[in-house]
Amino acid sequence: MKHIWLVVFFLFVSKSLVISQKTGNCNVCCPFDVSTYGDCVDFENLVLGPVIPQSSPQFTLFSANSLNASIVSFPTSANKCMYVENGDIDYNIDRQLSESKSARLEWKMFVQNGKGASIGLETNDPSAYPLVILMSSNQVGIVFRIQNNGFIKLTDFNYQANSWIKFAIIFNPKEDFFELWANDHFVHRVTDYRSNKIADLNIYGDGMTSPNGFYVDDICYREVDINLSCTLEYDPVCVNSKNYSNRCFAELAGYTSCEYYVGECASSTNEFLNSKINIYPNPSYTGLFSVEDNDIKFASLVDVHGQSYPMVFTQEVIDLRHLPYGIYILSGTKGQLTFATKLVFLR
Repeated sequence: MKHIWLVVFFLFVSKSLVISQKTGNCNVCCPFDVSTYGDCVDFENLVLGPVIPQSSPQFTLFSANSLNASIVSFPTSANKCMYVENGDIDYNIDRQLSESKSARLEWKMFVQNGKGASIGLETNDPSAYPLVILMSSNQVGIVFRIQNNGFIKLTDFNYQANSWIKFAIIFNPKEDFFELWANDHFVHRVTDYRSNKIADLNIYGDGMTSPNGFYVDDICYREVDINLSCTLEYDPVCVNSKNYSNRCFAELAGYTSCEYYVGECASSTNEFLNSKINIYPNPSYTGLFSVEDNDIKFASLVDVHGQSYPMVFTQEVIDLRHLPYGIYILSGTKGQLTFATKLVFLR
């Protein structure tokens, strides 16, 4: 059944594809820290030849009629990796995430010049993929999902053939989304993700693009308990326009230094605005903060975990008394400019 979908979709995108530079191609990406993963496959302990059955049950064929992939030595090094041409292989994860967990799935791909590749994320429904990545032979990556036998394009990005590309999918069940990153650049967030199950990563070259030819290496998966303790030190990092109180909280959410940068998600203009916005007392022991500016419009209030909260603002007073004690990041606009500032509610 899947083979029919793939041919139909390729015909569709070849007529309507509009290439836009959604992400950059980085030449030096954040390296893998394999030691931080509980499950990591680098293929070095396998012998050259068919992937299956020697790697079963971690890897299985998509169906009884699917073709195999091969363990090979990468042409320019002695490292072993998996080579896929017409094969259809599942990397099995089979995990049901609770809202107390975040998860991270990474892998590396090397798509040969003039060839293509396909990767799909399978959850609880094998007929509805929430995420499929088509690496077309013209060096455009197309991201889409399959739903009710239909194809919904989500975004696209440029990539460089004949070079390793690092992908990461970061799962956040508590906030009901997951994100795709490529070469440490944000690609897309799926916000209507209705299944917390991660069944497998489907790696295939059986009809999406023609011809196919790509290498895969370092497939790694881990889960993190988001309720682990972090210090309350305020040393903010920014991930995709979202502030975390410090690196520890960002890493509990599944991110690494590949995705975040040190400092608040604020430009120099925002920092200038913060110095001009008078919110007092700050810290506050009552949960009440006075605002001396009628030109301010507030947009969001989040805690150090990135969790959003409703804000009460009446008669030039911000009221946080309904919230737990802690540090919050308040963002909004002043005129045509945006700002982000810290509110501290102390016991």
